[in-house]
Amino acid sequence: MKKTRLQIVDDHPAIHVALSHIMDAAQYHLAASAYCATEAVAQYKTIPIDAVVLDLSLPRHKGETVIDFHRRNKTNVPILIFTGYCDASRLRQCMKKVLLVWF
Repeated sequence: MKKTRLQIVDDHPAIHVALSHIMDAAQYHLAASAYCATEAVAQYKTIPIDAVVLDLSLPRHKGETVIDFHRRNKTNVPILIFTGYCDASRLRQCMKKVLLVWF
């Protein structure tokens, strides 16, 4: 059985480690790990990715940059928002664009 290839996008290394262990235990494959939106978009262009786990609070560009890239390019890649940042208005806007939200 083919494992789902995940990309984790978060600026905290500890989150990458924790999520990679959780996803591995759940039989997912960590295909890419990005620490900013620019890196995430560049990885998607070169690495096969089936789903994205995304923090909204990233350095330089917000997580919305990743969401907008996927929607603009019609990638149909599910995006799970995993964030400690929770401005209600901003989160509602992002929720309209993605499949899953996890606080």
